[in-house]
Amino acid sequence: MTNRVRWRVVTLTYNVNGRRPNETALEHLLADENLSQGEFVAIGLQECPPSDAMGTVPPEFTWSRHITNWMVSRGCVLIKTTYLASNRLLLFTKPEILRLIVRVNFRYMRSTMYGLAGFKGSIAVRIEFGGDQASLCFVTSHLFHSEKFYWKRVEQYKSSYSQCTFEDKDSKGPKFVVWMGDLNWRVDTTTDAEKVAREVSLMEGNSKSLTTYLYENDQLKRAMVLRHAFHHLVEGDVSFPPTYRLVGDVSFPPTYRLVVGTTQYDLERVPSWCDRILYKEHNEFQLLRYAANTRIKSSDHFPVIAEFECTMKAPVPLELVRFLSLRIWYSGVPLSCRFRYVKSFWAREGSYKDWVGIYADDITDVDNPLKFVLALTTFDEMFNESFNDRVSTKHVGILPLVDMIEHLRPEDEVIDRGRVERDVGEDLHPCL
Repeated sequence: MTNRVRWRVVTLTYNVNGRRPNETALEHLLADENLSQGEFVAIGLQECPPSDAMGTVPPEFTWSRHITNWMVSRGCVLIKTTYLASNRLLLFTKPEILRLIVRVNFRYMRSTMYGLAGFKGSIAVRIEFGGDQASLCFVTSHLFHSEKFYWKRVEQYKSSYSQCTFEDKDSKGPKFVVWMGDLNWRVDTTTDAEKVAREVSLMEGNSKSLTTYLYENDQLKRAMVLRHAFHHLVEGDVSFPPTYRLVGDVSFPPTYRLVVGTTQYDLERVPSWCDRILYKEHNEFQLLRYAANTRIKSSDHFPVIAEFECTMKAPVPLELVRFLSLRIWYSGVPLSCRFRYVKSFWAREGSYKDWVGIYADDITDVDNPLKFVLALTTFDEMFNESFNDRVSTKHVGILPLVDMIEHLRPEDEVIDRGRVERDVGEDLHPCL
């Protein structure tokens, strides 16, 4: 029987309303949802304070750093963090899973000012595993607000779907997709906020009535049924005992708009289920839980959480590098190593040079190695596997190229070291 893995995947979306992180509330949120126990944890944030991106406050006071410090202190590794204006996406895993990941991609789609700015838009991160090349993709979006912008949100979805779910990427294995965020779909059948609050309150505990109410009044449900938007995805059923007002397919009360610091609704806006998590249906990707954490009151939105069980063929660890013994030790070089790229790495990736990250043995952040160094190869390494003794020499620090020349034949061309620029969306190799 084929070996299989079963992983817990946790996603969290939270519109923080431009506020600085409340460390106590944030720790309660992360602990309440037991995020550090997930094999993969994706956190999407919307409306982060401008100071987070502009660097006007020390990094330790940003949402990203607070979350990362908490997760890393509990044995997780940050695979990728990326941002688009005031939106953030952070993706964590366990150290032992890193060797199963062969590449990480990221993309974005800006929607504000006709695509010139990204305050409204989508961010996506996709990880691909070794073996049957199964992939796991996370998308976080902040769609246009207001009931009247239904069709703008539809257009946002259409422009983001193929780009941010990597539909153009071929894959031999299953493609798992989770899409979360402040999607901003509203209850739009009335402008009477008090009426909506009263009606929802009267239906408390009646799952059937609340489900009917959503399908009759919620813009997202309507868009899915009419195949205007998000019809490629599904939203989960209730999977836990209700702790507040049952909402059928959505197991939590309206998440917007709250009076900050309370669980009361600001009736200047119609209470709505703005914050949602959807996923692409697959028999090996099962929803376990879908909820809002109503204990966290530091924003005018509730955070929303979805937990999944992902099953797939056990990924095959991909050996990209084989370290070799040192032939010569140079007294003036503090650290040197020799290694060979294997499995036709250069021919497959279509390059003869790349930046290699040097990490401590207790890696905590794939995006921030101790140092980047430039690895080069020769023609024979790229296209002739019969030269098994062809190796690349790599050093930590700025070293003379003569250390590499000794491994080249006279007819080999010495390639000049130059800076390699990466375009957004290029494949990364976090376990190299």
